[in-house]
Amino acid sequence: MKLNHLRDVVAVADRGGLRAAARHLNLAQPALTRSLGEIERELDASLFERGARGTTLTATGQAFVARARSILNEVLPASDIVLVRRAGLPLPPAATALADLLRRAAAASVPAGHAPSQQAAPAFDGG
Repeated sequence: MKLNHLRDVVAVADRGGLRAAARHLNLAQPALTRSLGEIERELDASLFERGARGTTLTATGQAFVARARSILNEVLPASDIVLVRRAGLPLPPAATALADLLRRAAAASVPAGHAPSQQAAPAFDGG
């Protein structure tokens, strides 16, 4: 399962249909249909009931979308981090905590005496 699968399912749920979701995501409708098919096959479950007037979530789809939304809300795309830095704003706490966790994990995996310098990273210049 990939993040784009989660994004696609949530977009279809939010927009009520494939055409509107595809437009919102700047995807061709067949590509979105293929993505939904992939995730439904992987889960071995139908997430949507498809009809002439759009799509509605199944009970399984409702539970899946709730969790998918939560996951997507926790993920800060790298492009957002660049935009936040370029604007000179502090990173959100979740991104800061993740960066700190990754630094500590990297330091723990380096043999003693070979740790990277603890100097501050150069400021991001936005370019």
